[in-house]
Amino acid sequence: MNASISWPATANRYRTLVSIVSALDSLAGVAVIYLLGTDASGPPGGAGPGTLSPAYFLGGDAHPALRAALENVTVFSVWGYALLALGIALTTRLTRGQSILVAGVVWGMQTAFLVGLALIFSRFGQASP
Repeated sequence: MNASISWPATANRYRTLVSIVSALDSLAGVAVIYLLGTDASGPPGGAGPGTLSPAYFLGGDAHPALRAALENVTVFSVWGYALLALGIALTTRLTRGQSILVAGVVWGMQTAFLVGLALIFSRFGQASP
């Protein structure tokens, strides 16, 4: 590791960058809503106009777990996880590949949690036979 880079300074820099990516994601969602109008709901039964994910193109009959998984894939989330991998590589002694693996595991755990919640709550919405 480069002796001129201190860990707290590097960690703070990447924390700031990830915060900026999150803010840009929110601003882009608001811009899409503004451009399409608040009454636009996207494709019939779709995710709505504020989402920048592939879930936008799903119909109303799509399974909630698929919708939850696709809503977790946006340009900004990929950018954020790339910054996470870069920050891990710079602040630890892990290789680039190991850092990407760690960021991928974090993304996988987050996606699995959201899909699990979608599966649980989709059961409550179904009518009893």
